Amino acid sequence: MLRNYARRRESQSHPILTESIVLPVEDWKLQLTRFALDVGEGMMFLRQNNICHPGICSRKVLLSRYGTCKLYDFVPEESAQNTLIGFLEQKCPPLAWLPPEAIFLRRYSWQADVWAFAVVLWEIFSFGKAGLGIRSITMK
Repeated sequence: MLRNYARRRESQSHPILTESIVLPVEDWKLQLTRFALDVGEGMMFLRQNNICHPGICSRKVLLSRYGTCKLYDFVPEESAQNTLIGFLEQKCPPLAWLPPEAIFLRRYSWQADVWAFAVVLWEIFSFGKAGLGIRSITMK
């Protein structure tokens, strides 16, 4: 997962080289930008096919051995509302990744994916730290 990779990279002196992932890019900033581009392209593909990703976050991005990002766990646009309700009923919902209209009005649309994508970008460039404090807030 991209989140696990980002957190491991922060704690090591060289942010790219690991035993399990071989990345040809020497500049780690360029590699982070490539991750962001891969996720953005995936989100564009989902939008073009009327698919939403209400749970998009860095832990929902798989990372290939060569550093290519792949999204998983997405739903058709008409099912996104039900997925949102499921998230909001959790003891600790993923509030940092949800836009205000999803939290307060319980409405989900593809525009909410844009908000979540921005949070994923923050996660990528903060080495997986975005949303950690907000996630621990309980709704009950």
